Amino acid sequence: MTYSDKKRFLDAWLSVHMKGHLIALLTLIERADRKRMLDAIERFASSLPNEMSIYILLVRIGGSNVPIYVGKTDKLVHRWRNHLTGIENGVGLYAK
Repeated sequence: MTYSDKKRFLDAWLSVHMKGHLIALLTLIERADRKRMLDAIERFASSLPNEMSIYILLVRIGGSNVPIYVGKTDKLVHRWRNHLTGIENGVGLYAK
């Protein structure tokens, strides 16, 4: 499978599964607002069943969604608090 094939496959999968499940946490022109981002995640998580789920952290680059992290959790808000701390501090997986 070529890179282009993989990209088309991922784009097709994301287009189906992102509908109604996408939270835009930050844009290029915004400063990170931890409270606003956690509020959005909490609102979204409150609509989900309390079970294991998969989530994908995407970055928009050149008009494409690029997955930079794929995770699973049964405690979405708690897990994202940890992600946001890493992003704010630029440590671990978020150093770059």
